[in-house]
Amino acid sequence: MIRGILMVTPEYYDVTYAINPHMKNSDGSLKKVDKMKATREWGELTKAFLEIGIPIKIINGVKNLPDMVFAANQTFPLLDGSFVLSNMSNPERAEEIEYFKNFLHGEGLRYHELNFGKYSFEGMGDAIWHPKKRLVWGGHGFRTDLEAYDILEDHFNLDIIPLKLKREEFYHLDTCLVPIDSATALFVESAFDKESLVKLQHGFENLIPIPEDEALKNFAGNAFCPDGHHVVMQSGSKKTMKLLGQLGLEVLEVETSEFIKGGGSVFCLKGMYF
Repeated sequence: MIRGILMVTPEYYDVTYAINPHMKNSDGSLKKVDKMKATREWGELTKAFLEIGIPIKIINGVKNLPDMVFAANQTFPLLDGSFVLSNMSNPERAEEIEYFKNFLHGEGLRYHELNFGKYSFEGMGDAIWHPKKRLVWGGHGFRTDLEAYDILEDHFNLDIIPLKLKREEFYHLDTCLVPIDSATALFVESAFDKESLVKLQHGFENLIPIPEDEALKNFAGNAFCPDGHHVVMQSGSKKTMKLLGQLGLEVLEVETSEFIKGGGSVFCLKGMYF
């Protein structure tokens, strides 16, 4: 069971460059963010987390780091309450790590700075814990390098199952895999190669496909289930909501449309700690 989440305030969030395909319009121009609307959306998301009893630690946003608000990427939480600092793949986001490091230090929280060298590792954007198991699913192919998981396994005696991502729209694992409980997960089938699909089928007794249109347009694969009962997700994914309802889950719909312009939604907007 998670103890809480980390969130970064959105005052500096914007789309000022393109490092994923969601950030551009069809004509190649950058998407424009309604900053007032984004602030309201962020506030409603924090409210939803608090309503289901999840404590939140707030990190202040930083000028000229518009993607820092996507707080799943800068750290990976270990089950002992400590964190692994990420090694971002894009130079536009590299400076974010120092601010997370300073925050953790100020909170008296332990963290690990590993020597990833030339290999990228983007925290919970790609490394996702299997509920109630000492098992990690590790996405790779776009932002995190496969070799980074060898380094994590060596340092922390982790069991990591790598999953190859093959579509740029699903550049992080958290855009296409939603663990619900130890037996159940939602996933975007077209995001994975064949070998990875077999691994997922062996790992979850109930593996439920997310309709691709809702995954692409509405980030339904970026939902978050913190407790095996509640699912927080972008509003409007009716088919996915029906699937969740059939599982007896309670869905909390929120609006994250301004953040989808930057390539993230509910799961991307929070880190996590145990």
